[in-house]
Amino acid sequence: MPMEKTLSTQSAAVSRRAIFFLALVSLAVLIGAVNTVRELITLSEQRAARPYFFGGEQFAPIKPAIKNERAIGFMTDRDINKDTVSMRFTQAQFTLAPTILDLNNPEHRFLILDFEDRQKAFAAAKQANARPLKISPEGIIFAERQMP
Repeated sequence: MPMEKTLSTQSAAVSRRAIFFLALVSLAVLIGAVNTVRELITLSEQRAARPYFFGGEQFAPIKPAIKNERAIGFMTDRDINKDTVSMRFTQAQFTLAPTILDLNNPEHRFLILDFEDRQKAFAAAKQANARPLKISPEGIIFAERQMP
């Protein structure tokens, strides 16, 4: 009988350790799940506060004016090899498709002027014999050339 008691005591001790271990693992999983839910709620709130922005939307208002144009000029003094400048040009091209944006070619009827300095943009418009039709809040000018 003493041997049976020892086995039964050992078996009970193992069972208690297994239960304790399972309880710890379950608690860790529960804490992880709660933290995950908290993080998802935080991300959702941040997303609502800062909705998706597509930069090409700033060019959408000029689309009706150029609907019959095969190509228009996109004049800039910015470095087109920089990601932000390249991205703006690409987003404008996407938004205004199927009209083609001809980079730094002032010979088209319509021009988009995206310059570092607004005064330089006005000077470029004047040099191209173009009058501004619209100016975006970002300072991008949409102009029409005065054709001879």
